[in-house]
Amino acid sequence: MPIPLPRLLHMKNLTPKQQIFVSEYLIDMNATQAAVRAGYSAASGRELTTKPNVSRAIEVALEERSRNAGIDAQWVLDNLVEVAQRCMQKAPVREFDPVGRQMVQATDEEGRNVWAFDFKGATQALQLIGKHLGMFVDKREISGPHGMPIQAVSMTSGEFREIVNDVLDKF
Repeated sequence: MPIPLPRLLHMKNLTPKQQIFVSEYLIDMNATQAAVRAGYSAASGRELTTKPNVSRAIEVALEERSRNAGIDAQWVLDNLVEVAQRCMQKAPVREFDPVGRQMVQATDEEGRNVWAFDFKGATQALQLIGKHLGMFVDKREISGPHGMPIQAVSMTSGEFREIVNDVLDKF
């Protein structure tokens, strides 16, 4: 069952078929499947998401859905921090003492108490927080001055060698 579009979007310049596409897209965020469910060809899904009016309708609908659910970036971060903290809490490793016939704190070979924590959960939460903060960059975009594209220059290896030698001579 399609998710109803916010009332505001029905007034935008979307065709009825585009409105269905946006509604279907919100279900699983899969443009190809949303296109098929809306009556378009599978190949047109990605193209539809690039149309300014459709793209804006999706953006507004997602913002409204997020606002209605009370979920934003701060909520996600707060909960990731809580998950990381809970996963890193030490929990005593308990073992059965047959002499005292009770559960006791486990110890290692040197008599130190043994503790356990959920390192996988902590690691995953910390990785997501780090990604949000830009600490782990998988791909870096490089641009020229003022965010403009870098100009590519074509030259022969001899011309390149000459420029490098000129630069090296200045040092």
